[in-house]
Amino acid sequence: MTTAAGALAKFRNDPASFLANYYLINERAMRQSGPTQYWLGALGYVNLQGQTVYDRTPRPGSILGTWRMHNSKNFKFARNQGAVVGVTAPVMVWHVDVVGAASINVAAIPSLQVSRVGGPDIMVTTLLNGCTFVCEARVNDVLMAHVQPTGTTAALLEPNITANGALTNGGPVGSLTAFGGNQGYNPGVSDVTIVGLRNQGVWSLYAQIHPRNQRSITQVVNFFNG
Repeated sequence: MTTAAGALAKFRNDPASFLANYYLINERAMRQSGPTQYWLGALGYVNLQGQTVYDRTPRPGSILGTWRMHNSKNFKFARNQGAVVGVTAPVMVWHVDVVGAASINVAAIPSLQVSRVGGPDIMVTTLLNGCTFVCEARVNDVLMAHVQPTGTTAALLEPNITANGALTNGGPVGSLTAFGGNQGYNPGVSDVTIVGLRNQGVWSLYAQIHPRNQRSITQVVNFFNG
């Protein structure tokens, strides 16, 4: 049985494999961007007998595939320790908060400078269900932003950012990477967990795509390395 500490180690060792096998969701740290205390823990509940019951998602076995399914725990990076059950694993992360498209100039999107050389080695942001996640590599950090489609639509936001967007302190228009509800995923049927891991100064960002409002995994996309 995978513990929270074991899950954290699995994620750090092989994030693509972890995300392909374990449903993951991130809790929002309200209006807070930057290094933030989180806990990784399992989703579930405590029954009337005081027993912890874990939420689980079927996944194919590593040897027999769909001929022998396994039930994997579902995990959450939680800002509040009480949002998860069982023994948790404390972890500092970079939290990228949400900004509404209607309140910004798309050519100067406010961004968080996520360091390549110091601070936490994990990045989280809240669930995408129409939003676009934006990033851009610089010498000593990666700029990151999470933009909600306020005043526009999910289908229009991503191509607008790709064509006309730029991050504060970043390069010219067109130098960023955008993952959103047009080419990245279909927000009508899917939602997305975005999570990142730094290894030897390189940030790798992943999208775990789910059927909307369901605790299962459709696809995992490694959409940025830099």
